[in-house]
Amino acid sequence: MNSYSKYLKRPNAKMPKVHLDILDKGEAVASTSVLERAAVNRLFDKGYLEAENGFHRAEDGSTYVACLTKMPNVTLEMLNWWFWWHAAEGMRYQIWYPEMHYDISADFQGYYNDESKSYSERLHLSTHLVTEDVGMGKDKILIDFMHPNAFGCDKNKNKLKPDEVTIICARVGSPDKGVWGTEMCHFVRKVEQGVEMRSRFWLGHKVERMGGLAQGLLNSILNQGFVKRQLLPKNLGSSMFHHCSQEYHNLASFLPALYQEESMS
Repeated sequence: MNSYSKYLKRPNAKMPKVHLDILDKGEAVASTSVLERAAVNRLFDKGYLEAENGFHRAEDGSTYVACLTKMPNVTLEMLNWWFWWHAAEGMRYQIWYPEMHYDISADFQGYYNDESKSYSERLHLSTHLVTEDVGMGKDKILIDFMHPNAFGCDKNKNKLKPDEVTIICARVGSPDKGVWGTEMCHFVRKVEQGVEMRSRFWLGHKVERMGGLAQGLLNSILNQGFVKRQLLPKNLGSSMFHHCSQEYHNLASFLPALYQEESMS
């Protein structure tokens, strides 16, 4: 067995009461407190936004999720290393959330072992194909990571020192359905106790067919409200919020130990 297989036996980390209360009460983000996709740079502002936790389903079915995860004793370097390290093998992905994470493969475009590039740079050049269950049933999900500037993060603001902030962002889609349907951003900043991850998901904000051919008419149809309402389940927000909270609290619970054990091996 691998040295890290022991982490498969760990129980899920305890989720904070504020997250459990949100799941118990239901939708917790008012439409006026939704961070619009075009306003992603507000995450650079000091302090917190109006709603750091919760989910909101718009009239057209598109769904917004915000989740704040406190990660004591975790560093930015650990997180950047983790996103590089765990993509190499299915078991590494499974230890993250054993009941819901099944397998992973990744294309790092030949840069996986390129030590001239940082872990963060290598992630920007990678695409992960994962098999997981975010509460909608077991599914294959394609995660296309990109540089924060390509995601829309302000080029000047993004010159913050790498020991203060790391930004993990991607578009997410279904290879079986052949569509991109989600955009996500994990804005992680250093705090006194460790780091805090401010996650944002825009599900169904912009739906596009995969592939390089012009598909304007089809994309226009996919983005009609009556189509989105059929494609996006009503409980998608609560399921995604629960999954995000659980997986990142899980990660925070074992990453410091795992990093010490594996990063130098």
